[in-house]
Formats: sequence, structure tokens, C-alpha cells
Amino acid sequence: LLVLHQDQAFFRKLFDRIHQAERGSADWRDLISFLQELITLSRHIQMTQRNDILMHLSRLGLFRVMSDSLRTDDTGARHRAIDAILATAVHDPTLLRSHIQNQEDGHIIFEQMVAVLLEPSPSGLQENALDVIKILLDPDSMDSAETKDVFCGMFYDNYVSSLIETLAAGTPSALRQGGLLGEPP
Repeated sequence: LLVLHQDQAFFRKLFDRIHQAERGSADWRDLISFLQELITLSRHIQMTQRNDILMHLSRLGLFRVMSDSLRTDDTGARHRAIDAILATAVHDPTLLRSHIQNQEDGHIIFEQMVAVLLEPSPSGLQENALDVIKILLDPDSMDSAETKDVFCGMFYDNYVSSLIETLAAGTPSALRQGGLLGEPP
């Protein structure tokens, strides 16, 4: 992995191939799998080197590629994307948090994590998405009070209501009628 990182063109070529491959094709799935494996392997190298590799991958569009993978119906690609996102968030949540805050088209990857959390899935996607969300919202891993305010505010303003609606819809009507949860939406 370190030798690949020293090759200035390798990762750029990898991302070029991913972008050129038709989403959902066998070649695209293989490239996504390879990228996820690279991230998984990075867990076994020193922290500073892992940080350099993950930052480089992020600059090349790692999170955009993973977001594209989450938009497919391919459960395997979605698993690999969430695994890669989770591994990155476990290493340094600031990297993913910065990406989410700086997205020009909204908080797509965060929105996708919440959507995965809300959809029924027997395959374990929800558990991994929940882990990503918990890591991102952990105030102890946030650098400043401003980051806490901005990031947590974004979550509460945009996503908590859909989570509450889903929870309320799945609770027994006796709890809602008893006033504990209020009336269903």
C-alpha cells in the first residue's frame, strides 16, 4: 500500500478508471471493491501514513465515489461504500465531516447514511450507517464548539424529524395515544 501511495499516478489512474467505468458494471464493482480493500488495508499501517493516504484519496474524490455507490441497487457495492466510509470515519471523522460541510450540493453523503438507516435491510447496512452517524455526531471528536454547533445543527435541522417520524410510525398505537409520543404524523 505504501509503495502504491508513492506512485504519484496510481491513485489518480484508479479514480479515472472508476469514473470511466459504467456504474453497476462488473469492472466498476471490481474497482469499488479494490478501493474499499485499499482503505481496509490502510488500517494496518502507521497513523500518519494512513492519514496521508486517506487525505489523498479524499482529495481525489473518495467520498463522491462512495456516494455514487450508495445510489445503486447493488447491495454489495453499497456495503463496500459504507465499509469504506466507516473505516475513514473511525480513523479521522474530521475528514468526512469536512467533506459533508463543504459539499456544494448539500449534505448528500450524510443524507444517504440517514436514508440507509431508515430503509429496511436484512444485510447489516443499517448498523454500519448508524455507526457512521454516531461517529460523525460524537462531540468529543469535534475540534471546536463551532464545528459542534454547525454539524449537530445540520443534523437536527435536516434529519431528526425523519428519524422521529419513522420511529413513531413503528411504535404501537397505545403509546402514541397514551400521550407518550403524541399523535402520529
